[in-house]
Amino acid sequence: MRIYDIAFYAAGFFLVGVFLASSGLSLFFILALASLLAVTIVFCSFLKRSRKLIWAGGLSLMIVIGSAYLYFYRAGQAQDVKIVFDRKIDVHGIIVREPERGTGQQFVLDLAPPHSGKILVRERLYPQFFYGDTIHLKGVIQEPQPEGYAHYLAKDGVVGISVFPKTEKVAGGGGSIIRRALFATKGKTIAVFNRILPAEEAAFLAGLTLGERSGFSKELIESLKASGTTHLVALSGYNITLIVVAIRRSLGRMLSRQSAFFLTLGLISLFVVMTGAEASVVRAAIMGAILLLAQEIGRPSSFRNAITLTAFGMALINPLIVRFDVGFQLSFLSLLGITYLAPITKKMLRLKDAPGSFEWRENLVATIGAQLAVVPLLILYFGTLSLTFLPANILVLGLVPWTMTLGFAVGVLGFFSLFLAQALGWFLHLLLAYELFVIRFFGQFSPWNFDSIKLPAVFLYYSILLFFVVIYSRRTKGGIMPYTTRL
Repeated sequence: MRIYDIAFYAAGFFLVGVFLASSGLSLFFILALASLLAVTIVFCSFLKRSRKLIWAGGLSLMIVIGSAYLYFYRAGQAQDVKIVFDRKIDVHGIIVREPERGTGQQFVLDLAPPHSGKILVRERLYPQFFYGDTIHLKGVIQEPQPEGYAHYLAKDGVVGISVFPKTEKVAGGGGSIIRRALFATKGKTIAVFNRILPAEEAAFLAGLTLGERSGFSKELIESLKASGTTHLVALSGYNITLIVVAIRRSLGRMLSRQSAFFLTLGLISLFVVMTGAEASVVRAAIMGAILLLAQEIGRPSSFRNAITLTAFGMALINPLIVRFDVGFQLSFLSLLGITYLAPITKKMLRLKDAPGSFEWRENLVATIGAQLAVVPLLILYFGTLSLTFLPANILVLGLVPWTMTLGFAVGVLGFFSLFLAQALGWFLHLLLAYELFVIRFFGQFSPWNFDSIKLPAVFLYYSILLFFVVIYSRRTKGGIMPYTTRL
């Protein structure tokens, strides 16, 4: 077995082990399951006389290693927590993430000795606190409820919640000076958007370019959900792709190939930190780095390995995201759908290779591929499914590159000349007004609501989908070529 195949199977089985352990299965049961799988694969290898299957059988024991890694990670987390729950206490801590604001504000506080651990604090909108502020808190810290929400917070190391405590800023300027500067830049850019555009357009542009959704109205959020366009403001792989390509091309005109490559990686890393480093953004950025590296060294990248090793690397840093981060799951599944289901869709619909006006053919097959890959999870987690996602995405996606380009240009110009930013903002206003019109129009149609869906049904769906892809690939001359236009 070649080294890249070994890496793929080892990483894949490791992720399966992490998922199983995160789902509450005992290590003994997982060991028995992995052993049974290994024996079955090795037995099949003798029947087919395949050395590759023998390797796969041995590597399936990585399931146990993945499970053990998750247990050790959780044990380490528990040791670092010293919090008194359900009693009024005085604590100090520093804000370690950019606060989220809407009608109120919430932030993650890393407690100082003699206490330790991270808590989520929900407060009124004013006075506003910022990343790096040291806070004195008087109140009650409670354990998160229900269990599912506790797991969701645990993936970020948060083990407690304090709602409307008495808080006072003790000092500012803590934390990383780089992160403070990046968050300040983000805030000033959003302020520029708000000065030159109507409120809803400015909020939508902030979501499109920076992943900032605090300014969204309830009506806009519902329209995005109903029209199936929420991914536009989630800084998905599509958005990051556009940013990576734009930076690489711009720098390539001014610098040497090697200098442009490293500077692009550096700028994308800073952008990820500035936007909060959500799972979908980190995944897309890592994929972008892998693809850029493949271009730099002149070797074709393996999408299968790039996707799997990216997930593996993120799981090593924080294994809890595999099971409890919905964004992580949706991000990777939609990428797999675009990579492997989009080309099948294109062949089945007999579409031309040309992308068409505003790249409608490309947007059509990519949207179908991504949606097919995430349908069960959308129903499982949100209980709804948009019925208008196809026309809404086709009519909007083609203009997103122009909107993002103008948006970043306006944001940069606003730091030097508000007049020039306003002049360019007029063209941006036309694009945003059209996109919001499409989103509102298709957002009028009620999504398909589901009461519930069971996990066995989810696994059955993906088993059928995988079987279909494998069979279709074998029956198609030349197999299925991965869809490589997006990260």
